[in-house]
Amino acid sequence: DLSITEERKRVDRFGFLPPSSPHPNSPMGVRRPLRVSRPEARLENPRLEKWRAMLEKGIGNCADTVVKRRVRKGIPMPLKSAAWSVLLGVDALMATQPKLYGELQHVQDAPYEDKILRDIHRTLPETVFFREAGGVGQKKLFHVLRAVSVYDPILGYCQGMGYLTAFLLLFMTEE
Repeated sequence: DLSITEERKRVDRFGFLPPSSPHPNSPMGVRRPLRVSRPEARLENPRLEKWRAMLEKGIGNCADTVVKRRVRKGIPMPLKSAAWSVLLGVDALMATQPKLYGELQHVQDAPYEDKILRDIHRTLPETVFFREAGGVGQKKLFHVLRAVSVYDPILGYCQGMGYLTAFLLLFMTEE
């Protein structure tokens, strides 16, 4: 067993642990340091400023072509949560229905709950956040997936939703 400090040194910036025995042809077997080269840093700083300005102005007030182009180039790491909240309509939904998520948590009948519970441990187990059975990450993932399945029973739940939700939870709050 590694101490927590030693383990933190082994994970990447998203919390992924290196594979214990990667396949020799797997790109996961190649661990490169996560350093930003100088050209990448020069690109990232102006991109960060453009995104900050766009978020302050309001993404809805920007031309669709500009937003699409900037999304395709990449949202800077420090602004992913804020940008995704706006782009996914989370801010608008929370403004109109601020108690919705809490209400969805208290709904008794969730028809997909068994399926969700069965899949939780399979979702991103190679990350520190989601690997512990019954841990904080798995609980948050369960809460969000259950709320979505209750909110939209026609959509319900399918296994791939866990991966999308887990990735968003790496950057955003549960609500």
